[in-house]
Amino acid sequence: MIIVKVLLSVTLLIVSLLGFFCTFSREKDDEYFSEMVNDGSGISTAFGLVGLLILKLSKFIFPKKWYYNVFRVISFIFAIFILAIKILIWFVDLKIM
Repeated sequence: MIIVKVLLSVTLLIVSLLGFFCTFSREKDDEYFSEMVNDGSGISTAFGLVGLLILKLSKFIFPKKWYYNVFRVISFIFAIFILAIKILIWFVDLKIM
C-alpha cells in the first residue's frame, strides 16, 4: 500500500507543480497550451487540455484586461486543491477489498 501512496503523491505533486508554474510564470497564450496538447507525453497533454479549456473559458467570459488574472487565480486554486488531495492521501487508509 505504501507504494501506491508514493506513486499517487508523486503524480499529484507533478500536477500541482504544473499548476503553480502556470500561476506564477509570465503570461501564457493559447499556443503554449496547444503545444502541450500536441506534445503527446501523457500528463503534459492532460494538463494542456485543462489549461487550454480554462484559458478559452476565461477569455470568453471575462473582459480582455481581466481574463489572464482570472486564469491565474483558477490555476492557483486548482494547484492548492491537488496539493490538499496529495496530503489527504496519507491520512486515508486505502484498503482495497
